[in-house]
Amino acid sequence: MPSRWPSRSRPRRRSPRGRPWLDAELGAQLLGRHLSYHEDLFARLNTYDLTAAPGVYGRATFYPGALTANPIAGMVGLTLGGDVTLAPDSRDARGAAVPVRAWGYTVGLRVRLPGALPDVGLDVAYVAQRFTLGRTTPTLDAGVPGVAAQSLRVGASGRFPFNDRVAITGRAAWLAVLDAGTAQGLYFPRQTSNAVEVAAGVAVGLGGGLEARVGVEYRRYFTAANPEPGDPYIVGGALDQYVTGTLGVALRR
Repeated sequence: MPSRWPSRSRPRRRSPRGRPWLDAELGAQLLGRHLSYHEDLFARLNTYDLTAAPGVYGRATFYPGALTANPIAGMVGLTLGGDVTLAPDSRDARGAAVPVRAWGYTVGLRVRLPGALPDVGLDVAYVAQRFTLGRTTPTLDAGVPGVAAQSLRVGASGRFPFNDRVAITGRAAWLAVLDAGTAQGLYFPRQTSNAVEVAAGVAVGLGGGLEARVGVEYRRYFTAANPEPGDPYIVGGALDQYVTGTLGVALRR
């Protein structure tokens, strides 16, 4: 009877407990934005609509403790992310082009709950988002407050296997806006802002730890302007909504 040689194939690296220690994703995105106001007493502010602008994004979660035999250390991960949107120029009241700049990044921690499946965790992160139209000066005012928001995001995320190759992902979070930025502060000096965020996606395994991913994200800022007599703009508040579609490739090991 012929002998059987042991397989020399090298399995991909995983944590001692079988849980992924790295989840990294890179891809393209389409971003849409809708900004509106309510109770604009003098109708001096412009709404803003962007149907879809292309961009790129990247994000990763790294669990250094998952490479050890310590189950507690393997629960804590570092999250990083960033995106850049190539939005088209806008136009001011005189028809002059106003450049648009849009980008953002996140840095935070994720604590996943015990158990291999599903992968559910709690998230805390610092979120910076910038969406500005030109530079507001006495001679150039696009009538749209620039966003330079710095927020603390607290939420939960999860990955739920559908079968051996397909998984459903989701995230929900509350964003406490710590600073809305100088540009918006010039419009609404006493404003208060917060936001909510939800996301959902599908991941399809390609083999070797690679995945194809598609997703949609929705972020909604709501602002109370808190105006007083003498303010340049008298409005009750604003709603600033962002919808992002993503298509990327990920490495999960």
